[in-house]
Amino acid sequence: MDDTGEPEVSLRTISAGWGHTCTLSDEGAVSCWGYEEHGQTLPPSPVFTQLTGGHLHTCGLQPDQAISCWGYDLDGESTPPSGQYLQVDSGGDHTCARNLDGEVVCWGGLNDYGELSPPEGIFTDIGGGWFHACGMNIDGYIRCWGADGEGQASPPPVPFVSMGVGFWNGCGIDAAGAMTCWGSDNFGQSSPPPGVYKAVAGGEFHNCGILDTNKVVCWGWNEQGQCDPPDDEFVSISLGGIHSCGLTTEGEQLCWGDDSFGQVQP
Repeated sequence: MDDTGEPEVSLRTISAGWGHTCTLSDEGAVSCWGYEEHGQTLPPSPVFTQLTGGHLHTCGLQPDQAISCWGYDLDGESTPPSGQYLQVDSGGDHTCARNLDGEVVCWGGLNDYGELSPPEGIFTDIGGGWFHACGMNIDGYIRCWGADGEGQASPPPVPFVSMGVGFWNGCGIDAAGAMTCWGSDNFGQSSPPPGVYKAVAGGEFHNCGILDTNKVVCWGWNEQGQCDPPDDEFVSISLGGIHSCGLTTEGEQLCWGDDSFGQVQP
């Protein structure tokens, strides 16, 4: 029980969209808050196993491994393909998913830059940017597709163990915990501070990573405090447009940065 006498909710996932945020409990219950003009904070199903927030839409993986999306749907953002999937991750107005064979399919958006045209192959992880997306193959090499005007779809040809994709850049962590980023660096978002990293996530013009101490560090544009994480220990992080969120080792949800839509505080 918490100090109000209500049962405490154990959280599994926190996912930050452009102007909204959602959490997923261990029981699969979804709670969303923030910008909701298009219904992106109103999940249609009571139970999910994964969540991902895009620009004006949200998608989730159901227990039967089908994908359900809600929110803005002018360009098919909230109309996922049928089938069973292992992972789903939204970019700006498009979303990509890995099927049971590890192959990637994408939908939504206008495909002006090829963001809906992933390469063939088997991937172990995927991440969506604004007009691009990336996937990590079974050998740890990252392949990206879509817009590349800032070099965001041109990762270095070296193996990584994990990655995070921002709106205009991407970052990867190698086996030694070193961070490498590529793409737009106009606010320093591709220039991470030194350290040994365990995880990384990308936002619009900033990135955050979890160090081996479980502390979070952020770098890039910080006008709204999106790069000023609290001094807690975290197990996961997720970045929206100009806000950042994470789950602490104590199971608490914390967000920081822009709160103009109420996306920081539920």
